[in-house]
Amino acid sequence: DFFQDIGRLRGQRRNRNAHFPQGNLDPVGRLELSLGHDAQPGGMPYPSQGLRLNHDCLVTTLWANSPADRAGVSLGAMVWSVDKNAPLPPEREKLETQLGSLTSGSHDLFLVSPMDREKALIQMNQSHTTYFNPKRQKVSLQL
Repeated sequence: DFFQDIGRLRGQRRNRNAHFPQGNLDPVGRLELSLGHDAQPGGMPYPSQGLRLNHDCLVTTLWANSPADRAGVSLGAMVWSVDKNAPLPPEREKLETQLGSLTSGSHDLFLVSPMDREKALIQMNQSHTTYFNPKRQKVSLQL
């Protein structure tokens, strides 16, 4: 299964009950982030924006000099919404559809930094609630 394959690839055995994000895992189970250089990585779901998301909508791959890179999107940032500051956490499929269908021009991208995401998760867990409302930053994506 998935966890055995990851373990085999890394030469280590993984805990089958652990939750791992989609993407490559380093030896201690953290998500690997990568910055592309000069060429678009193969299989990029939305090449005109130049980023790839995992199932938590975190940027795991960022194509160098892409519109997302020039807008200031950073590896590990969470893409919250496109064009409007949505009140609820994103759904990956919806974001992928929106990112893939953007037209030429300026678009707002609302991001959550890794630090702000962590703070909001801690606050959510401490208050025993499902309300997740991290601080968001607006960047302008030029296509």
